[in-house]
Amino acid sequence: PEGVPLPERLAELAVAQREQYVLQIVTNLVASVLKHGDPSGISPDRPFRDLGFDSLTGVELRNRLARETGLTLPATVVFDHPNPGALAAFVLDAAGPAPDEPSRAVRDGLDRLEASLDALPPDGDTRAEVEARLRGLLERLSGSTPAADPASGDPAVQELIASASAYEIFDFIDTQLGRAAD
Repeated sequence: PEGVPLPERLAELAVAQREQYVLQIVTNLVASVLKHGDPSGISPDRPFRDLGFDSLTGVELRNRLARETGLTLPATVVFDHPNPGALAAFVLDAAGPAPDEPSRAVRDGLDRLEASLDALPPDGDTRAEVEARLRGLLERLSGSTPAADPASGDPAVQELIASASAYEIFDFIDTQLGRAAD
């Protein structure tokens, strides 16, 4: 509905439905701008120029799409994206990640972190700092609180934590959180 920002509307939908929802918005608006009675005749792959768009209709579509979605869109958005499908993909991306997908954001961050660990020097203060922060994050993730005294708690667990390598920590993360699908 007009007036409700697109990211909020998308949050109500399953991930698989979001792309189709935005495509429906775009094709409905294309049909309206071109004064077609039925939006089902608008193919997502048909170029805007073949549909009959010119600079005026392009700007009109952009204005209506901005009102409908609540997004700020460039004046050339219709000409920067060759067809309704490409425009819908752009709008979906511009709406940003859905607010109900924090686990995906965490997994993506872990993937980036894992890839960047190779750039760390094998020894040194930086590696020790990263290890300490990762251990803190693991404790936070598991809901445990760090022991005030390393000697307190289960000595076997304390030894495991103290001796864990970065590889073992990432293996733990992968098995406990699951690796993001590629």
